[in-house]
Amino acid sequence: GGGGAGGAAESMRVAMQAAKNWVLTVRRSDRFEVTLVRQKDQQVGLKVACHDAGVRVISIVPGSLAARHNEAQHPDEGNRFAPGHEIVAVNGVRTEPRRIFDALKAAAGDVHIVVRIRIARRREC
Repeated sequence: GGGGAGGAAESMRVAMQAAKNWVLTVRRSDRFEVTLVRQKDQQVGLKVACHDAGVRVISIVPGSLAARHNEAQHPDEGNRFAPGHEIVAVNGVRTEPRRIFDALKAAAGDVHIVVRIRIARRREC
């Protein structure tokens, strides 16, 4: 039978059996997805900055949907909004940063957000 995922898995199995030693490295995903259900007067609550390189989270507004989402997550889970994270899509919009920024500001009802986890860098004076 021809390639595909099954062929790749078989190739990997054969290579692993042939090797005397091998190392398996497991990493957390660098992305997570969240759907916030927004009512008329509720804030998503992500203060963001739009740059040529992307849309970065600056802060989370206390009491907002994003803050309540964070409070409901276990601290060890990687699916909490944080400064430095990058918003890579909002409700399917995933092209240039300005369109993502505009989609976040205009979103009503269910707001589906895809986030790339980034570590905020401190800038020294």
